[in-house]
Amino acid sequence: MTKTEICYQEIARDIASGQIQPGAQLPSHRELQARFCISYITVLGFVRKLKDAGLVVARERSGLYVAASPPNLNRFVLLLTKRRAGNRFLQVLGRLMPEEATATGGELVIRRDFEPHIDNPAYLQTLEDARSRRIGAVAYISMPELPPDCELCNVPGLPILNLTKILSLDSDSFVQEAVDVLIRQGSSRIASLLMKRPNFSNRLMETLRLRGLPVKPQWFFPIGSDSIESASHAVRIMLDLPASQRPDGLIVSDDNLIEQALQGVYQSGVRVPDELRIVTHCNWPDVVACNIPVTRLGYDVQTIARHCISMLREACRNADNALWTPSSLSLKAVSMKDENPIHQKD
Repeated sequence: MTKTEICYQEIARDIASGQIQPGAQLPSHRELQARFCISYITVLGFVRKLKDAGLVVARERSGLYVAASPPNLNRFVLLLTKRRAGNRFLQVLGRLMPEEATATGGELVIRRDFEPHIDNPAYLQTLEDARSRRIGAVAYISMPELPPDCELCNVPGLPILNLTKILSLDSDSFVQEAVDVLIRQGSSRIASLLMKRPNFSNRLMETLRLRGLPVKPQWFFPIGSDSIESASHAVRIMLDLPASQRPDGLIVSDDNLIEQALQGVYQSGVRVPDELRIVTHCNWPDVVACNIPVTRLGYDVQTIARHCISMLREACRNADNALWTPSSLSLKAVSMKDENPIHQKD
């Protein structure tokens, strides 16, 4: 790195660590020359970079001051992939996290077409922002772990959080509560639409057996994320069975399946809730509108967004602390009508 870049990075680190607080005055140009043993021209160069990055502001006849909200403490990036663009959980998280950042005096930028290679514009922009200290931390979710040789992972002082590891949505609580809700409503033959998650399917079947309920292979349909439209056909197949053989309870385990699943219920002519009771997964405050009576069971994404922003802020403050690790958040599934969803930090 050039002397200009070295000096720029050191002042930026002082701001990020809190050694120089927002609003504090920086040393004079002469003092900076003496501190770094550099020329006046070099001082002008790295001060210009600090201004361009929004880290400092100049006050006429007064000097240089750290910005009230320096970007390396208050501006974050969330990386998403185009392949998950239609996922409802990521959509609501992508709406609430910027709102939460703004409410706490920060900014969250979302890059939705991210891929970790140098031909990807979102990657290049994030790398440039990180190197110039225009962002304080990066987070990503629902995508493969960034490879160790990724240039972004090797930017000095840049915290990168894998939110998939930080967040734990307790699927066991969803399975158990969904089954118990349907039992309380009078169901004894419970079916489910499942995204292709073998562990979830196994837990559901085991829960039904423990409750003494039948487990019929024809009542459990795995649906691929690329074939969501098949959910309506799967429901029709289940509900076209004779009354004594078809399910009287249905768990829609993913809110991305709800519209197609309910279309299949409507087309079948089965009466809800007289002949069929339904539990659907949801992520509030954004829920899928249902014209058929259902019980909504899921997770409070507002709490998730608040925790994620809090962890990004902490990551900025601890960028040079090798021992710091983000605290995880575990959420149990509860009914949407519950005013105080159960959540806990691990």
